Amino acid sequence: MSSTKVLVVGATGRLGSLITSALLNKPTVQVSALIRKGSETKAEQLKEKGVQLISGALNDSVEDLQQACQNVDVIISAVIGSEDTIMDGQLRLLEAAKKAGVKRFIPSDYSADYLRASIGDHDHFDMRKQVAEQVKQSGIGYTIFLNGVFMETFFGPFLNIIDTKNHKITYYGSADTLVDTTTYEDAAKYVVEAALDPEQLNKIVSVSGDRVSYTQLAQQIEQVTGHKITLERKGSVEDLKKLIETTKNTTHNVWAYIGMQYQYALHSGICELKNIQNSKYPNVHPTSIKQWLEKNKNIF
Repeated sequence: MSSTKVLVVGATGRLGSLITSALLNKPTVQVSALIRKGSETKAEQLKEKGVQLISGALNDSVEDLQQACQNVDVIISAVIGSEDTIMDGQLRLLEAAKKAGVKRFIPSDYSADYLRASIGDHDHFDMRKQVAEQVKQSGIGYTIFLNGVFMETFFGPFLNIIDTKNHKITYYGSADTLVDTTTYEDAAKYVVEAALDPEQLNKIVSVSGDRVSYTQLAQQIEQVTGHKITLERKGSVEDLKKLIETTKNTTHNVWAYIGMQYQYALHSGICELKNIQNSKYPNVHPTSIKQWLEKNKNIF
């Protein structure tokens, strides 16, 4: 059986390292990683596991990136960052991949369904929409991968939805709005399955480790931790939209409102995942919220 050569970009990051590990469990896959200068020490563990390290970075020229993409079948991007990485860097990589004859390109999305959001709803989603459009028009094979919000992020302080210290969930709109959430590890396993699945070429793949409403979430937290959880409605979804616009108009700091834009994507339901495809990959057993809470109940 011939092997598939997969290049991971962002392989030393939280998600990228898990994707690399999942690929290494596939006997017919040869794994390589694009490693920028200065990250060699961090990448040494990957090399010890059998990953081929290729020197390069997204701010390299298209010609240099083309060399890094030689003899690669699939590129899985797991980079994070601002416009110079998500847009400029990935589009240079896309051009290089096409010139090198790469068969499939998976951009770094790993999110709610940003394709259903409107331009202006979310700064980061706007960038991803532009990248996705360029990927689709490039002529190279692609897979768009969506997994909802990362479970670890959902319970963290960035989104400002679950207050673990004060045992409170705050939301806009309805407490019955559904949220899709997946752990980093499960997302990594699923994207590897999708990347190697010929049926997912030029497709959008959506997976969800768990799907809950805020009401259900509060109940599950109470069941696992024993803490009473308060549900607090802060206003309508339109109220949140106005707050975002007001904040954007008074600051040039994207981090002052980007968390609220993620809230809007979740609370409004506009980015809810459709056509969940977990069943296509029965060998992946995703972690439910209750299972995750059992292992992390000490955060409350």
